[in-house]
Amino acid sequence: DIERLLKKIDEMKDVEVELSGGEPTLKPELYYFLARLTESHPEIKHVLLTNGRTFSNPNNAAKLSEYNPYSIFVPLHADTRELHDKISGAKNSFDETMLGLKNMYEYRLPVNIKTVVNKLNYQRMPNLVEMVAQTLPECKWITLNGLELSGRALKNKDMLGIRISDTKTHIEKAIDMANKYGLRIATYSIPPCILSKDYWKYVGRKRRNVIITKTPTTDMKRVELTYGTVPECKECRFFNGCTGAWYSYFEVYGKDELKPVIK
Repeated sequence: DIERLLKKIDEMKDVEVELSGGEPTLKPELYYFLARLTESHPEIKHVLLTNGRTFSNPNNAAKLSEYNPYSIFVPLHADTRELHDKISGAKNSFDETMLGLKNMYEYRLPVNIKTVVNKLNYQRMPNLVEMVAQTLPECKWITLNGLELSGRALKNKDMLGIRISDTKTHIEKAIDMANKYGLRIATYSIPPCILSKDYWKYVGRKRRNVIITKTPTTDMKRVELTYGTVPECKECRFFNGCTGAWYSYFEVYGKDELKPVIK
């Protein structure tokens, strides 16, 4: 119930709403929800997580632009059609996502590319960043993210799962590639203590007061409940602002990779 969801948001105050869950742009009530949200809470930032494929139709990009989203995150899994489609599990998803990105940039929507680092794509992180810089010059931001081992990813753990420390070199090379092209880049759910010191400044900080809703239902949860730091991190200089890693990651791989940076 949309009105009940809006009431919950009103009660929580000072939050950022993240719209996700399945594919939010396939829900017919999405735009009504956005209209009501911007009408009743114009001060609230709303963030959309979408695979971008529906925006391969430029009319959808035009429609979304009417609601002034604060930020849009679109996953791009690889720099090649074959690998992206394999990871997404959907044929032609690479072509549709790339066209959707171009259409959204055409309407000046605030799109950030989000890449989840996994066993299939980690070696191609530098290639992906270079492809984005060369083919999507309007892109200003790209984020490299740790893998949440839940749902489909957990079922395919042997195919997708990898220790963050094993991806370190390729993540750092991807950051170097972004700097070469002047593309802003950040990492999330990748503990800074696993990266080399020169790359600590690229680690994104924890977002505060964010709620996730599977648009638009009353099933909301705070984002910090699903990832963060652990007691072993308490003495680390990054503890207060660190995104840590997904708790599901720690459940599978443990915490021995963490090397707290003592103040």
